[in-house]
Amino acid sequence: CGLPPQRIPFAPHAIDTSRFADPDGSQASRAARWREELGIPAAARTVVFAGKLQPKKDPLLMLEAFSRCGTPGHLVFVGNGELEQQVRARAQGREDVHFLPFQNQSAMPAVYRLGDVFALPSRGPGETWGLALNEAMACGRPVIAGSKVGGARDLVAADINGWVFESGNVEQLAAILRKALTCDATVLAAMAVAAERESARWSVEAAAAGIQEAVLRFGAERGVAPLTSP
Repeated sequence: CGLPPQRIPFAPHAIDTSRFADPDGSQASRAARWREELGIPAAARTVVFAGKLQPKKDPLLMLEAFSRCGTPGHLVFVGNGELEQQVRARAQGREDVHFLPFQNQSAMPAVYRLGDVFALPSRGPGETWGLALNEAMACGRPVIAGSKVGGARDLVAADINGWVFESGNVEQLAAILRKALTCDATVLAAMAVAAERESARWSVEAAAAGIQEAVLRFGAERGVAPLTSP
């Protein structure tokens, strides 16, 4: 829009990343118990989809791509919505596809840790950002995002902290799922570290710092002294 870069402080679309931290391992333990209840072996590579089961999120594409990838693993759907019955019907009889209902925000740090990878395959319209990516990355989870997920361009670095596929392209998503489910554990662990590190740039603290920078710069340009605490 013609505004010079030096006049654009970075105040990111943010979450409270500290709420998704797990310093004592309690969230990981909760997720492990949950996995056991679902019948997912401890060592099984798992992908989580958490969100409304509605057309713009494309859960049917997620299930189809998982079926086509031809690789042992597990898929967990977390949420409810108008497509729930269709998704459940197509997954009927499968022991590698699991369903959990909508979960309160207080449970989400454990929900994201149910999987090794988080997927948001949205095709839109209306997926303007997708804060679930921020949340999953804050939990140290590499992410898979559709190209029409608004935040994918800024958050996801291919093969570094996740993957992006062309929204609606089932073969591309299947190929990425194949890679996520078969890559070496050390590679996935490095991606998890990179995801958590990147999420820190999109924190409430980073947003506050950007707003502060803008306000102070605006005031300095006009000769206004910054406010000080009494």
